[in-house]
Amino acid sequence: MSARDLARRLEETLARFGVAGNVAVTADMATLHGHGPTVSAELGALVSEWPALPEDARARRVGEVARRLSTERRAVASLAPVRRAGAPSFLRPLALVVAVVVATLAGVRFYQLHVATDATAVVRTPAATRDDPDQRERRARAARVCQATRSRIMRGASVGPSDAEGWVVELWALRAADRGSPTTDPALAEFVASDGPASRGRVTWRGAPALVGIEGPETRVDILDADVKGASRPAYRGVRVVFGGRFVAPYFDDVPRRDYVRLVRALTDALSIDYAALYARCADGDAHHVGSWFRGPTPGGAVTALLYFMGAFGEHPELRTSLLAPAGATERDLGYAFENVANASGSLKKARIMTMLGPELGMIAGLDGQVSTVAFPFRDANRASRAAHAIARELGIDEIR
Repeated sequence: MSARDLARRLEETLARFGVAGNVAVTADMATLHGHGPTVSAELGALVSEWPALPEDARARRVGEVARRLSTERRAVASLAPVRRAGAPSFLRPLALVVAVVVATLAGVRFYQLHVATDATAVVRTPAATRDDPDQRERRARAARVCQATRSRIMRGASVGPSDAEGWVVELWALRAADRGSPTTDPALAEFVASDGPASRGRVTWRGAPALVGIEGPETRVDILDADVKGASRPAYRGVRVVFGGRFVAPYFDDVPRRDYVRLVRALTDALSIDYAALYARCADGDAHHVGSWFRGPTPGGAVTALLYFMGAFGEHPELRTSLLAPAGATERDLGYAFENVANASGSLKKARIMTMLGPELGMIAGLDGQVSTVAFPFRDANRASRAAHAIARELGIDEIR
């Protein structure tokens, strides 16, 4: 069991270093196979000591071994001989003659095409830009890093700025449909701005200095419609504000994250938002993780936001399947799910909620009958998900597995 756990965590850490492969662990050795030269690193007594080590010591020792394997892999790869194939001497003159003939024919063909183009005045459409292989590899690597980080989060680990690759931070905010869409509310521009699909977007609210002025590759703020529809019309009009690129690292850092909370608190107040949630997710998926802040019109409404945004959007939702979609439906019905969650949790009072949140150190601010928020501490990034699971179980709306 210790060897398998150690091997899995080494593979996850190596993926963060950009090194792919499978790790085999024996009593005193870790060996990296595949996607490059096979290399090994000594483990000493790590396997036998593993069950007794605290989590921070395990993470540190795994990082040390992964760095040794990564360094050894790159060193061996750099020493690999370059194969050179010699050609018989009589082929060189023949190759020269062939090259001259090919060049002559190419020149004639080019001239013919040039003349034909001028004569007919054809306007050519540029060929479709091919997907950059380097860009594909960067996206694939980012997805691997995010998956590895999620695996650690589910085991109770904290995350840091170095874990931000492959993630986005998202605010999802809803208000009653009769007040119009938040995406067209002029007050939104006081906080974030995105001038269109080609715009990178930016944070405009000076009350969040850690987020103002951030720039860099793939760094952007996107503002998207995100309504939650009822049976015949939108029950709530919504907006999703998605922060990508270099905006992510501050969320994974204790002190700068406070600017995120200040930003979304002020933004949701200005837009008179009813329900909202701030969380992170992998950029290539829609499962919500690393939740930190939730808003509702009452204490029970804040719990509704927690249960809905964290419990209904997991790879394996915490909420009972029958609550997520009507019988016979083939996919999740957001409006149906929201109504069921609100019915189960909306009437909860603050005193009971404090008891529910206590095991995960969650905090609730607000009085019964007034706008309230639920927040979780920075350490142990999976607290919001675990709290959603525990509350759903207590209310009898959890998915029984």
